[in-house]
Amino acid sequence: MRPIARPEVDTLVDDYQRVGFAYVRQLFTADDLASLIDALDQGGASPGGFSVADSQGGQQELSVWTHLGNDLVGRLSRLDRIVSLATAVVGEPVCHWHSKLSWKRPGTDTLWDWHQDYGFWFAEGVARPDMCTIAVAVTPVTEANGAMRLVPGSQEHGRIEVTQLGEGQGSDPTVVTELVETHGTELCELEVGDAVIFHSNTLHASGPNRSGQPRTMWMGSYNAVSNPPAEPSPAGRASEAIDPLPDEALVNGWPSVFGETAFIDPTEQGLTQGYDTKLL
Repeated sequence: MRPIARPEVDTLVDDYQRVGFAYVRQLFTADDLASLIDALDQGGASPGGFSVADSQGGQQELSVWTHLGNDLVGRLSRLDRIVSLATAVVGEPVCHWHSKLSWKRPGTDTLWDWHQDYGFWFAEGVARPDMCTIAVAVTPVTEANGAMRLVPGSQEHGRIEVTQLGEGQGSDPTVVTELVETHGTELCELEVGDAVIFHSNTLHASGPNRSGQPRTMWMGSYNAVSNPPAEPSPAGRASEAIDPLPDEALVNGWPSVFGETAFIDPTEQGLTQGYDTKLL
């Protein structure tokens, strides 16, 4: 892993505050992520998966966890370089909201409709959008295999109501159309180990994977410690500041890639968020 110098952090915080997202190229090397990559199946999928319906009735696949075990995926969510970046952009100590692996199998037409994360998290009782997500490419992420698009500056608009979109959920399409027309979009293409950090009010979406290669991303979401849900979450959201692990913990000492971190069942744990979910 390369060191991340203070000037780079200052620049990414400026970008994050200005447009609602920022890039950290080669936050990890491919070697850093090799064990995780090898543990995924040929479609880029991880254990513990479920799917949620998009507006067209397609099924987007992911695994989600709130508990952080001592396996590789549990350690990844609390590495110092991840926690430090989340703390820098949020502006105060952070707690772990949830992490996930999100994948698109080769040759699939499913998509993520336009949405803000905070639109869903507000419904879970969080008062402020002082939350971020750090997304790391586990495979190359390209336009062909379903890279995200983000709307620069959309975080300044505030929270947009979540509405039913066909068989899925997303932000009010009237507002989305206006913001896309006035602000444009940015395609978020990433090499393995690259990261994008985005605000919980930043509009984003992603298209189908019509390539012959999977598209898999690890995403860790973090909340300001001073911004806990109004009521305890059924999924056991953390409310205490993360005690970060040294970066070396990604490559030394973990017993397995998966196995000690419990993945959530969205139906049993109340995290369907209005989506039609199916266990894989």
